[in-house]
Amino acid sequence: MKTVYAAIAATLSLAAANPAQATSFTFDLTNGGTTATNNAAGNVRTYSATTAGQTLGVKATGWSIDDGRVYSASLRSYSQGLGVTNRTDLLDLHTIDNIDSDDFVLLQFSQAVTLTSAVLNPYTLFLSLGDNDSTVKWGTMAGAWDQALALNGMSRTSFNGLFAGTVDIASNGTAKQSFNIIGSGNMWMIGASQANPDIFVDGFKLASVSVTTTAAAVPEPATWAMMLLGFGMVDAAARYRRRSTAARVTIA
Repeated sequence: MKTVYAAIAATLSLAAANPAQATSFTFDLTNGGTTATNNAAGNVRTYSATTAGQTLGVKATGWSIDDGRVYSASLRSYSQGLGVTNRTDLLDLHTIDNIDSDDFVLLQFSQAVTLTSAVLNPYTLFLSLGDNDSTVKWGTMAGAWDQALALNGMSRTSFNGLFAGTVDIASNGTAKQSFNIIGSGNMWMIGASQANPDIFVDGFKLASVSVTTTAAAVPEPATWAMMLLGFGMVDAAARYRRRSTAARVTIA
């Protein structure tokens, strides 16, 4: 029996050692990409992407932080990507920028993901020389992934409390940006830099995002074979023990 248990332990060890497989998805957020749907308010767009038979959904909404509070904003799709027009944007710049208020796009995914890269097409706004520094946040929300979130009027402090992590990314005008973020969640925020250490105006359109998901580990065929062999050995040992015990019984 010790041999059997050792075999089972080895099988379980192999199964545990088999790494979970990460699946990558890229969402094209330009006019020429995945068909999107708008709600009546014009600040919601939904997309889906499929890789190796797996489908991932994302809901994008437009927002802006003004005077310390979050407000819904128009989210539009252009050939250069998603842009935000907030309630104080009299010039209708339709970029994700930090002029007077901080614009951002909130991304709600159908499962937890890690953001790996994005394309932030820069725009020159008020002699900003095409700066597109950004602030990225991630967290986990409970409930339906595509639920409507009650953010309108929420304080900046309360909004920041919804997230587990934040990074400020200096891009120097580079459109395609790779992120080295160690964090996962089903809710991500990409916005114009909120810290803005260089004081330049940041403005961009969000053209695409790439993410990875981590699936549950699936044993390889060889591992399954070892597991079946181990269970068979356990069954055989149990039947042998019952026969051996029955043979030693003496009827008085």
